[in-house]
Amino acid sequence: MNKVEATMRNIPAALLLASILCAGSLRAGGVGAGDGEWEAYTAMLLRIEEASRTGTLEDMEKLGSEVQTRWAAKDPARCAHLTLALVNLVAVRDLKDQQTAQVARNLVLRTLERAEQLPPALEVALLRRLAEDLRQGRVPEGEDWSRQRTHDAPLWFHAWRRVNEPVQRAQRDNQAAAQQLARLFPGEAMAYLVEAYSKAPLNEGELRLYLGRWMPDVQEYVLARVQARLHAQPPTTAPSGRVDDSRQ
Repeated sequence: MNKVEATMRNIPAALLLASILCAGSLRAGGVGAGDGEWEAYTAMLLRIEEASRTGTLEDMEKLGSEVQTRWAAKDPARCAHLTLALVNLVAVRDLKDQQTAQVARNLVLRTLERAEQLPPALEVALLRRLAEDLRQGRVPEGEDWSRQRTHDAPLWFHAWRRVNEPVQRAQRDNQAAAQQLARLFPGEAMAYLVEAYSKAPLNEGELRLYLGRWMPDVQEYVLARVQARLHAQPPTTAPSGRVDDSRQ
C-alpha cells in the first residue's frame, strides 16, 4: 500500500462522502488522484475532519485561509471541494451560531470569486450553502440583509446562466449530470429569489431589474410568486427557466 492509499483509508467515510456528494464526483470537479497535489489534498481532508470534531472557530478560519492560499489561484475546483468539506463538516457542530455562520459564508464567497473557473456543479454546491443559511434563518435583518441580498442575488443569476449553456459543452461522460443540473437548478434559483425577496425589507424594483437583465423570460412569474408568498396565495405553474438564446 502506498502513502496516498494509506492516507485515503484513514479518512472517515462520512468526510469523503460529504466532500464528494456536496459537489459531484471528484473527477467531475477536476480533482484527480494522478497529480502531485493529491497527497496535500487528502492530508487537508484529514485536518478538516479533525477540526470538525475538536477545532475552534479560529481553527476553521485558519484552515479556510490555508486552502485559499494554496489552491484558489492554481486549482479553483480543488479549492471549492475543500471549502465545501470544511464548511459542511465543521459547521455541523455549531452553524446555529451567527459568528460561525458568517465565517462559513465568507469562505464560500471567497471561493465563488472564481466561479467562472469552476465546473457549474461546484458553483451550484457553493450557492446551496448560502441558500441553506437563508432557510435556517442564519441571515441578518433589516438593511444588513438588504445589502447581503443585493450582493448574493447576482451570484445565482451567474450560475443560472452557466447551467443553461448548451449541454454539449460538457464532457461526454458528464452530459447526464449537466442535463440534470440544467433541469433542476432553475427551480432552485427561483425558489431562492422568491424567499430572499419576500423577506423584509422588500425591494421589488431590484428584483425586477435583475430579472429583466438576466432572466426576462421568468420575470413576471418570479415577481408573481413573491407577491403570492407575501399574500399566502398558491403559485402558478412554473416556466422552464431556460435561457432564451436569442437574447444573448
